[in-house]
Amino acid sequence: MSAERELDQLQKDVETLHGRTQETKRELSTHEAVCAERYEKMMENFERLQEQIQYTFEEVQDLKILATQGRSSLKTLIFLGMFVAGVTSFIYTVLNMIR
Repeated sequence: MSAERELDQLQKDVETLHGRTQETKRELSTHEAVCAERYEKMMENFERLQEQIQYTFEEVQDLKILATQGRSSLKTLIFLGMFVAGVTSFIYTVLNMIR
């Protein structure tokens, strides 16, 4: 009798362990699926971030080019302004000498 009880107890323990194992297996599968989805979302966000960084980099490069062109244009304007002022001053001085 005692051996039968032990066998029954062992059978119950095995069934309990089997149930727990199956539950753990389901939980692990669910966890893996959730992690895979999170990973995909993270990769999508990362790729979008890379695109935004590339776009920002290109915009900064364009601004650098524009700023360089602006400095060149400003230098040209200053030179032309000084030239016109010099010629005007020369003509004004010559006209005052002639009068």
